[in-house]
Amino acid sequence: MTDRFSLPFRLIHWAMALIVIVMLLAGQRFGTELPDAERIFSLTGHSSLGVIIVALLIVRVIMRLSGRAQRPQHNLAAWQSFVSKTVQAGIYLLLVYVPVTGFMTAKVHSLPVQPFGLGSISVADTAAFAAIRPWHEFGTKALFLLLLLHIGAALMHRFVYRDRVMASMSLFGKRG
Repeated sequence: MTDRFSLPFRLIHWAMALIVIVMLLAGQRFGTELPDAERIFSLTGHSSLGVIIVALLIVRVIMRLSGRAQRPQHNLAAWQSFVSKTVQAGIYLLLVYVPVTGFMTAKVHSLPVQPFGLGSISVADTAAFAAIRPWHEFGTKALFLLLLLHIGAALMHRFVYRDRVMASMSLFGKRG
């Protein structure tokens, strides 16, 4: 039994957390008026980070399924364990759903979407874009809400319960 996730798993967790937060915040720009050149630049960055998130998610899932990311055991109340697993499952599902709907949205965008600047993946289809875009936005909002619950629970464990739950994913600090 372990009291912390492995260092590679923790690094992937925090890299994904940082990129997802940047994506959620930067995505707010798409609702504003931007010149096409600035919007294309933003779409390139947004789509490139999306590809990185998917790659990290694949590595993360492989680590979890292979057993290389042993899950620390915490002495939680049954309801806390249920809520934790439910929220984490929702986050994982949305980390698949949001990039899939993002890719579908990018495919039909009226402007060129060029992950890493390697060429456009878009074929303009205004009707399809209008149909798909709300599903992507819904996913980002749902992900944001689950992340707020996740972060709130981590902070509760750290500052209210003062247990080792948050320390199991910490990059710094002493082992329990």
